[in-house]
Parts: sequence; structure tokens; C-alpha cells
Amino acid sequence: MTTVNQHLIETIIKHLPPSASSPQVLDVNGMTGDLLSQLRPDVCIIPVSGDVSAWQFAQNQFDAVIAMEYILNDRFLRMVLPILRHGGRLIIANSRASMTLAQYG
Repeated sequence: MTTVNQHLIETIIKHLPPSASSPQVLDVNGMTGDLLSQLRPDVCIIPVSGDVSAWQFAQNQFDAVIAMEYILNDRFLRMVLPILRHGGRLIIANSRASMTLAQYG
């Protein structure tokens, strides 16, 4: 049986940039890494916490940033956009998107 998260990850894969020698993907909160690496072994996955204040990445470092079950905010976007390479992808997958911040728990 396919779970909601498995379905989301399979959908995410369709939106990753085409294979380069080894696409660099930042996995916010590390929720996609295991299944993603099984389905796209060519991808180099770097898991990080959702606390962007702890991040230290170079500009233009990543081909994609995946944030699953993450509530977007301005600080997150200010940190993510510079570290994406030109043409890079910011992929947000939230199965609970209809919930308010107060309900998300």
C-alpha cells in the first residue's frame, strides 16, 4: 500500500531537474531522503533541519531544495533562494496544506 508520503515523494521526483553528473538536493527535515535515494540513486541528498539559522551553504550550491511537511515563511525563502542554482527547483510538498498554522502540530 502506498502511503501519502510515498506518493508525494514519487511526485516530487518528477519535478527534480534532469540528471546531471550528481544533482545536489537539500532535504529540509530529512523526510524524503531514504525513498528518494532508492528511486533516484544519481541524486546527492543532503538532509538538514528546518531551522534555517543553522544553515551555512554557498550560493548556487543546490539543484533542488525539497521541503516536505514544512510551513513556509519569509526567513526560509530568503535563505533558500540564494542557494539554488540558476534553474534550480524549490519543491514544497505538504499533505496537510489545508490546515492553519495553529492546527499544524
